[in-house]
Amino acid sequence: MGEDTPLGPLCLRRRELLSDPGTVVTEVTLNHQFLMSSLHNDSERALARVALEMHTGRDLTRASSPFKVTCTAASPLPPKNAPT
Repeated sequence: MGEDTPLGPLCLRRRELLSDPGTVVTEVTLNHQFLMSSLHNDSERALARVALEMHTGRDLTRASSPFKVTCTAASPLPPKNAPT
């Protein structure tokens, strides 16, 4: 089950994909609606992009996600010469 919150139950779960045995995904749901998934991580990349755009420090080389996926800090951001 999940933890009850004012917005509904919050649940962190791990499950094996029936369509791809051996592939385990971690998911976060709130009120039975998907918030994040280790399989489809577009929302996580968007959050990382916003956080990195707000970061004013120098020499940032790594970013860590709630699912313990580490990537280079530049990967969620477009190249500097990319059209916006």
